[in-house]
Amino acid sequence: MYAGRHFEFLFCMAIAILIEITPSIGIPQEQFPVENFQYSVQVDILNRVPATGIYLRDSLNVYFATAKHVLLDTSVDTLWGKKVVLSSPPEEDIFQGDLIEFTLDLASLLLSKAIKYHKKHDVAVIRIGGLSKDLRKVGLMKGVQLTGKNVPQSGIPALALQYMIPYKDILIGNDVYIIGYPSALGFQESPQFDYDRPLLRKGSIAGKHNKAKTVILDCPVYYGNSGSPVLQVRDVGRERNFEVIGIITQFIPFDEALANRKTLVPRTFSSNSGYSVVEPIDSILEIINQK
Repeated sequence: MYAGRHFEFLFCMAIAILIEITPSIGIPQEQFPVENFQYSVQVDILNRVPATGIYLRDSLNVYFATAKHVLLDTSVDTLWGKKVVLSSPPEEDIFQGDLIEFTLDLASLLLSKAIKYHKKHDVAVIRIGGLSKDLRKVGLMKGVQLTGKNVPQSGIPALALQYMIPYKDILIGNDVYIIGYPSALGFQESPQFDYDRPLLRKGSIAGKHNKAKTVILDCPVYYGNSGSPVLQVRDVGRERNFEVIGIITQFIPFDEALANRKTLVPRTFSSNSGYSVVEPIDSILEIINQK
């Protein structure tokens, strides 16, 4: 099932904790189904700008996925930090309830090969835990600890992988929504929005870069949006589907050269063009399916 109408959620709490699978509400409407905010996750690494990610699952495991550069200094292939805090809004009260928080020991997870990076694409996946055969329990990996005060009965939602939309089915011109944490915006000392809650951004699919196998959005993103889930809107008959197609990895800059009138020495200034880049689900699946 997909977001807004066709999504299955995995609810996990701690080691060997009961879970349940519940579809989100899908009444055809213009309004964005707020239930989809639940699986957007804030990623906080010490001395780094907080970013975004998403919880996923297959029939065997629960995963966390984000952009590779969020976790790794790609210039030297080194983790930015030893630990990362993942926080997400609870099902009971998305905009006000206590956050659900996990702390990940990246050094331990790297040692157990639970962290995987794509060699060519800007995506990373961390195995959070394993599922029992009946999908009723999840055992968390060593190095994954529930650290938040909130231990709700509904737990943390995770998107079932088989219901994400691959690159070939992404449609140019369709509307998209981004759910993320643009933490670099605004004034931290005088907050204009709640930095602990994801914000929604709407745009459209501007094109597909077939050589790079990426998707281009006509939608601005900012520091903190890296790893944000992107949902394609597709009308099927009288129903409106919200389908996750991948994650945000970067914005496309606009470079402008200005020259000093006396010295004629040019200076280049970069600004946000309003276009952004998405890594499709395909590259995430490649990592998960690695043996």
